[in-house]
Amino acid sequence: MPTHMRARFSVEELRELELAEPFGFTKGCRTLRIPARGGSWWDAYRFGTPLFDLRSDPSQEQPIDEPAVEKRLVHHLVRLMRENEAPPEQFTRLGLDGA
Repeated sequence: MPTHMRARFSVEELRELELAEPFGFTKGCRTLRIPARGGSWWDAYRFGTPLFDLRSDPSQEQPIDEPAVEKRLVHHLVRLMRENEAPPEQFTRLGLDGA
């Protein structure tokens, strides 16, 4: 049964679901594609995209402003998403269309 973290999906949400093609790890079983409905907490950019060095700043008080580091991390994120068969809409959601 599809569920959110704290509740089942509503009938209205389930009316719009589609069967998606299987991923390599789903043993040939299709998955459900259910359109996201969200409020402001769905905004991936609400807090920006700060980076922190957790070893030297475990409280995350001093964001790192290093474009080269961010570019390297985005490259790794895109590589891992591709390796794990992330669907195109996840790249869009994260603003990685051209990555």
